[in-house]
Amino acid sequence: MQVQILIVEDETDLRNGLTDLLMLEGYQVAGVGSLAEYGDWVEKNRYQILLLDRTLPDGDGLELLVEGRAEQHTPVIVMSGKGAPADRIAGLEADADYYLVKPIDVAELVALIRRFERRAQIPQEEVYQLDGQRWKLHMPDQGIVSL
Repeated sequence: MQVQILIVEDETDLRNGLTDLLMLEGYQVAGVGSLAEYGDWVEKNRYQILLLDRTLPDGDGLELLVEGRAEQHTPVIVMSGKGAPADRIAGLEADADYYLVKPIDVAELVALIRRFERRAQIPQEEVYQLDGQRWKLHMPDQGIVSL
């Protein structure tokens, strides 16, 4: 079973780029661009990890976190351009599990997702993973093929 990640991010290029990258890492990924789209999406779907932007066209992503946290106990990583200490504290007070300041380090994001996956013991399918920077293919049996 693949881990389902939902990205709530209004910057289309960033949302699509993260979607593509995380799919290459073997995750099932969906993305929405607003709080309203989030509401529509979760009525019909479930996710196991949430990547959440704060500055959305229809409000602060933290509103979604505060309202939905009683019902959802999945890991939440806030990704925001708001990086002042007060902003990061507000994210943690809203019960975010982690707060990344944009521009985010993709390797750090993937490490966090894997950490949450291990802690929750979310089963991950055996998949092939492409390392596009080093041109290597990681095999399910832990083997590596140089491309």
